Amino acid sequence: MVANIRRAFNAALAEHHDMSGRDLIPAEQAWLEKGLTITDQLDSETQRTDYVFPNITFAEHITFFLGGKEIQVLHPGNAHTAGDLILWLPQDHVVATGDIVTAPVPLMPSPYTRDYAAVLGRIKALEFAVLVPGHGPVMRDSRYLDLLADTSTRSTHK
Repeated sequence: MVANIRRAFNAALAEHHDMSGRDLIPAEQAWLEKGLTITDQLDSETQRTDYVFPNITFAEHITFFLGGKEIQVLHPGNAHTAGDLILWLPQDHVVATGDIVTAPVPLMPSPYTRDYAAVLGRIKALEFAVLVPGHGPVMRDSRYLDLLADTSTRSTHK
């Protein structure tokens, strides 16, 4: 993936055109140049990563213990995808939601828009202190979940 991104960025910079052939403006040129340094970082991290493929499956939840900490992997229902999982650290009241929660722009609509509000309700019911979204800033309350649930409910009842 990184090689493809790098090729596209280099081609755009060399030709001074975006992928549609439109001339780049200076801000786009600077963004692409900065993007090349980020691809270098991504490539470096990818080279250091050991990929581990799953060797177990579960339907609703599974619990692990690491360094005396309980880590629950939960399938709260279908929201962004049919395979949505969250990580819940009950001792610390921390939940990581992946792309179920993204900010400031939600990844909606999704194929599971009708179930989305219920999934958000299950996450809220954990009474977390910290929510780590798939994209965006760390959250310390459920106000954004309420907004997403309201938006989802309104979009499915049109």
